[in-house]
Amino acid sequence: FINLQTNKKQILIKNSILPTVYSIQYDNIYYLDSYYQLHKYNISRKKDEIIFDELVTSFCIDNGKIYYKELKSGYIYEFDQKNHKKIIDGNILYFYVSNEQCYYVEEDSLLPYCYDIINKNKIKLLNYKVYSFIAEENNFYYSYYEEKDHSIKIDYRKNILGANNEIN
Repeated sequence: FINLQTNKKQILIKNSILPTVYSIQYDNIYYLDSYYQLHKYNISRKKDEIIFDELVTSFCIDNGKIYYKELKSGYIYEFDQKNHKKIIDGNILYFYVSNEQCYYVEEDSLLPYCYDIINKNKIKLLNYKVYSFIAEENNFYYSYYEEKDHSIKIDYRKNILGANNEIN
């Protein structure tokens, strides 16, 4: 942590962490340690706690819920501070949840999907392999491999969700 006003460094978390897997929510830093345990560090109180016992490879936070990929199964779960609920089973490569829509890429096919957590609808977003994506403000930005010139391209799909959060 670097205070931008004073330019002083301060070590907040002393655990060995996975440097690319963290999230800052208000006064809390959520992160994975090197044992794949999910932690919450409260900045004001300087308190660090393990959130639950499941081992996690990635996570994101949406509407106060933690969504995570469980290490052994590769399934996506929702945690609401008390209960764990499986929302997607299957071999998921990576995922992101925004406004209770779970965007993910299947590991075997590399095809992208969107799963509406509330209505339990799943739809394939594209018919070709996706290597990375960003879902933001109802848009889906992605990279894919172009066969004809053997290059990685970046493209987007606008307005994924229509009225009533139905996928366009």
